[in-house]
Amino acid sequence: ILTCDWSSDVCSSDLASPLSRDLRNPTRLLSLFCHASKSRNAKFAARDSPFSTSRLACLLIRGGSVAGKSDPILIVGGGLGGAAAALALGRKGYPVKILEQAPELGVIGFGIQLGPNVFPMFDRLGVTDAVMASAIRPKAVMMVDSIDGGVIARVPTGESFLKRFKRPYIVIHRVDLHSALLDACAKLPNVETITNTTVTGYEDDGNRVSVQVRDGRIFEGAALIAADGIRSTIRQLMLGEGEPRTIGYIAHRTIVPMADVKFDVDRDNVLLWSGPGFHIVHYPLRNNTLFNIVTVFKTQNAQPTDKDAPHPDLAHVYRDSHPTMRQLWAKIGRAHV
Repeated sequence: ILTCDWSSDVCSSDLASPLSRDLRNPTRLLSLFCHASKSRNAKFAARDSPFSTSRLACLLIRGGSVAGKSDPILIVGGGLGGAAAALALGRKGYPVKILEQAPELGVIGFGIQLGPNVFPMFDRLGVTDAVMASAIRPKAVMMVDSIDGGVIARVPTGESFLKRFKRPYIVIHRVDLHSALLDACAKLPNVETITNTTVTGYEDDGNRVSVQVRDGRIFEGAALIAADGIRSTIRQLMLGEGEPRTIGYIAHRTIVPMADVKFDVDRDNVLLWSGPGFHIVHYPLRNNTLFNIVTVFKTQNAQPTDKDAPHPDLAHVYRDSHPTMRQLWAKIGRAHV
């Protein structure tokens, strides 16, 4: 996910890569955006570029004319990235079609932490009030020791934080953030969401793009933007980069009712329990009625899969951790993973 306020040169990205310094330069950002579609065989394009787009989308973002505003911009995927892109384009007056493979946009996801640098983009998208209505402002973000529970670091996120950074630090349910974006899209007559539409291919003739759907339908537009997830069909067709790489770490996520958390644990702040090769993050959601838990750890011998819940290495990795940590990871597998 990339958010960027080009007018004030504020960018943030969840990509932990050397690209971060380049993402603060709008001119360099546009170059990176378009590089992926031009360099199919380049290692940089296949692995390190955070973007996947057609040549026409590059022209659109650079400010060029692309077949007139009557031709829609096609966005494959209606998640956070797709909805945000559609809203940004729609507010600029472009017609947009979101092509989503699911029969309906359902309730999917867990908690998200967002810092002050995302709010300039929320302002530009017109969703700041809707986001804040569903968000929680924790009093602090803390790192504690996985063995004795001692506080390693504490960053206050209250009034002193707001005074320094001008915007808050928040936690929010992914569904609530997604809903804010989708609701804003629904209010725009030039943005259309088409569900039950599984895209299987595309053609880019240099002047327009056509997209093929599994059931035989074809959509034509001025540009194509891929926002269809980590195993993106369009990105694979553009770049041929293969399966995502694994680095041996697994993340399990769950949300449980706060009333079901019977043990002694901080329920008001964002906490990271830090250990060698593993950690747990937890924080409240939805007016403190839900408790979001994320466990991250390096696997031992078992090969990770998307369906291991909980992963067979979980108990082994956390065996010597603080009793609160063990009770936290015990919640994994008893709710949504």
